Amino acid sequence: MGAPDDPDPNGFDANCDGIDGDLSRAIFVADDGIDAQPGTREQPMRSIAAAIMRAMASSKTQILVSRGMYNETATITLVGGIGVYGGYDRRAMWSRGAFQSIVAVGAPVALEARGARNPLRIGRIEFRAADATMPGQTSIGLRAIDSPAIEVFDGAIISAGRGAPGALGMAGTAGTDGAPGGTGGMGNNDNETLPGNGGSGGMNTTCPMASGGEGGRGGRAPSFTGNPGVASASGSMGGAGYATTSCSPRGGDMGGSGAADGTPGAPGMGGAASGMVASDTGEYTGAVGTAGRDGAHGAGGGGGGGSSGQTSLACIDGAGNGGGGGGAGGCGGTGGRGGTGGGASIGVLALRSALTLRDCTVSTGGGGNGGAAGMGGTGGNASPVEIGTGGRGGDGRRGGAGGPGGGGGGGPSVGVWVEGAGRPTIDTVNFRLGPPGVGGSSSAAGMAEGRRGESRDVFPM
Repeated sequence: MGAPDDPDPNGFDANCDGIDGDLSRAIFVADDGIDAQPGTREQPMRSIAAAIMRAMASSKTQILVSRGMYNETATITLVGGIGVYGGYDRRAMWSRGAFQSIVAVGAPVALEARGARNPLRIGRIEFRAADATMPGQTSIGLRAIDSPAIEVFDGAIISAGRGAPGALGMAGTAGTDGAPGGTGGMGNNDNETLPGNGGSGGMNTTCPMASGGEGGRGGRAPSFTGNPGVASASGSMGGAGYATTSCSPRGGDMGGSGAADGTPGAPGMGGAASGMVASDTGEYTGAVGTAGRDGAHGAGGGGGGGSSGQTSLACIDGAGNGGGGGGAGGCGGTGGRGGTGGGASIGVLALRSALTLRDCTVSTGGGGNGGAAGMGGTGGNASPVEIGTGGRGGDGRRGGAGGPGGGGGGGPSVGVWVEGAGRPTIDTVNFRLGPPGVGGSSSAAGMAEGRRGESRDVFPM
């Protein structure tokens, strides 16, 4: 009597109090218990989480769980110095054997130990985390942060659910269409000082560099030479204006059409095979695909040249007609956004925590698929110009389509993920891993597609 008696694989009653464990230090839990009861062998509690709180308040160190199925609504917070042990049978005087004690937790993290300085043990009981439901969310069986002595042993099973798929990347926006150039103004055949003004260049306020050039003004006294059209903002040449000494004015040249359509944007890069775990919270973030590049703007057209005036002894001098304005080019489409990474499925995540796994099982439901990439926006159309009374303005060109984004990386499926501590002690552990998530798709082939998630018993070691 009085000897220490923690539940062990051999079921040895070291202190002869009738159970494998210490009757004086135990809180009992059964599937027909009531949380308002004191947690004694005769009056067990129902909830694991409530039993841990009762144990803290009463300085108990063992939670002994009878066979049965238990449903917990939220993540169970483990406390250093308090072990959780299953395999008991209340209906057989709390004898211990190969009885199933299964705890299904309705949260994507089943168990969490944070800053547990005293040792804690989990034996002969199964904890199951729920599947993740929010885009890119991760499911974890046991998450330990800054907890130096955790032991999972004696047939215990730690199960993560499935990681959730990543979110679809937003599509890029279409480029704004260019506006037509204005019509050149009429000259005056009987007044050499009232030429027609050039038509205004087509405007694209969204991307001003795609705007067209203004048409040239008509010729007037004393030279009667038509003015050249103005080059577009993107450099397309305006049409030339000419002089004449006859009663037949010479028309100006047509403005240069936009040099080229805008080039399409390059696609983004697909997300990697694994994301990152935040060192403070232990939250996993999947690998996001990068955004596609924006398409280039189409070139605007140059303005048409103004016509010459008329001057000769045989006719009345008159001012020339203005050239038509160049049409604006279309703006380039914006690039599609990258898909977000799929959520991971991690059996045990240990950050700066010493971990021992012995004679137990770690399982995962599988990583979530990466989110598909967003499509790039289409380029804007280039509107045709109006025909001026001088030279015709040049047409603007179509904007380039935005590049598609990269697909998100697939969520990994990992038995034990360790960071900030040495390699865990692993002895006779059965790893049952679900498949990792596939990478998110992209309309661009190759490197724009997300990578398939990692699948490892122990990561990253």
